[in-house]
Amino acid sequence: MTSNRKIITSCYIFVDIGEAPLLAGRYMIDGQGLGHFTYGQSYVENPAAFPLDPINLPFTDPLQIFHPLNGKGVFGVLSDSTPDNWGRRLISSIHRSSPQNEVEWVLASRGNGVGCIVANAAKSSPQPKKALHSFPEIEEFFILADRFEAGKEIPEEMLHLIEFGSSMGGLRPKLTITHEGKEWIAKINRVDDKFDISRVEYATMQMAKKAGIIIPDMQLKEINGRPILLVERFDRNVPSRKLHYISAHSLINAYKISEKDASRNYSYMGIADIAKRITENPIEEQVQLYRRMVFNVLTGNSDDHMKNHGFLMTDYTKKLYSLSPAFDVLPHLDASQRLQSIGIGENGREASIENLLSSIGRFQLTQKQAGIILQEVQGVVKDWQIYYKKASVPARDINILKKCFLMG
Repeated sequence: MTSNRKIITSCYIFVDIGEAPLLAGRYMIDGQGLGHFTYGQSYVENPAAFPLDPINLPFTDPLQIFHPLNGKGVFGVLSDSTPDNWGRRLISSIHRSSPQNEVEWVLASRGNGVGCIVANAAKSSPQPKKALHSFPEIEEFFILADRFEAGKEIPEEMLHLIEFGSSMGGLRPKLTITHEGKEWIAKINRVDDKFDISRVEYATMQMAKKAGIIIPDMQLKEINGRPILLVERFDRNVPSRKLHYISAHSLINAYKISEKDASRNYSYMGIADIAKRITENPIEEQVQLYRRMVFNVLTGNSDDHMKNHGFLMTDYTKKLYSLSPAFDVLPHLDASQRLQSIGIGENGREASIENLLSSIGRFQLTQKQAGIILQEVQGVVKDWQIYYKKASVPARDINILKKCFLMG
C-alpha cells in the first residue's frame, strides 16, 4: 500500500570516508525510468575523490552523463548500498510509503548500507544517522522476524528495528548492531529453516579461516536458547572512516546472462580478471579467490553468486582495492546437484575437481600451485564434522548436510 506522496526521482550522492561526507554527484531517474548519474566538477577535482565504480563509472573529461547498461534506473554500485532482499521485503510489507524506485531505496539506506555511499534528497550534507541498535535488542528482533515470516502484523513499537539494513547477505533476517565498541551484523535463524543455519555458518566460516581464507571476525551467541551469529562489519574497520565497497556483480555489470557466460566473465575467472585491473596486489588476490572457490565447491556452498563477492578500497591514495573478506559461506541443500551459482572453469558451473583445475591460468596459477591449494583445502574440509560438532550443530543437521560435501 502506498500513499499519495510525491515520488522522489533524484538525489545527491556523497562518499562518507572521513570527518565530513563529500558530495560526489547526482543520481536521478527520468519519466521513462532510465537512470542518470553525473559527477560534480568540484568532486572530480578534489584530491581525495575516487570513481564510485572504476570500471563502469570512471572519471571522464568532459564530465559524462552515465546510464546503466541494462536500460533501467539501477546503477550497481549505488544499489549495493541499499537494503538487501530481506530488508526490502520487510520494509515494503510494513511501510505505507515504502520506496517506489531505486533513488528512494538509496535514500532509505540512510548511510548504513554496505560501503561509504550515503544519499540525501538535498544538496546539503546528509545528517548523521541515528544510533544503531544494541545487542539486547536482538531479542525484540526475534519477535519481529518471527511475526513477519508468519504473516502476522508487526506492532508499531517494533518498527524502529527496520530502520537500518545492510546489503551484505540476501534473504536472511539480520540487524545491524553495536557490540563491544564495533558494528556487527546480527543474523538469526528463520522458523522454517531446515537446519541450524547460524551454527552451520559459524562452523563453516571457522573452517574457511583454517583453510587460509580471509573472513570477518565472528561470534556465536545465544539468547533464550536461540543462536545468533554476529559478523563484524568489514566495511567499518578503520577508525572514523567507512570503506568504499563494490560487489563483483556491479563490477562485472552483466545484464543479459546465458549459460555460456559461466565459462567466461560471469564466473570466478571474471572476478579474477577484475582483480587484475583494480587491486593493489592482483596475484595475491587471485590466489585468495581461487582458494575461496575451491572451498565453496568442496563444502557445497552453491549460493556463491556475484553479490556474495566484492572489493574494498584499501588504498585511497592510489585508488586501489582488495578482495573483501568472504561472507555468507555455508553448505546449501541443493549442492547435491553439483552446480555453483557462477562459473568455476571451462565446464561452466559444474562443481567438480576437474573443472576446478580447468582454468587455473585465469588465476595466474601453475598446475602445481593449484594442486597444492586443492590439497590444503581438502585437508581441512575432510574434518568438517569436527568443526560442526564443536559449534554444537545438531547431529540431525550434520546427517542432512553430508550430501553437500564433495569429498572425492
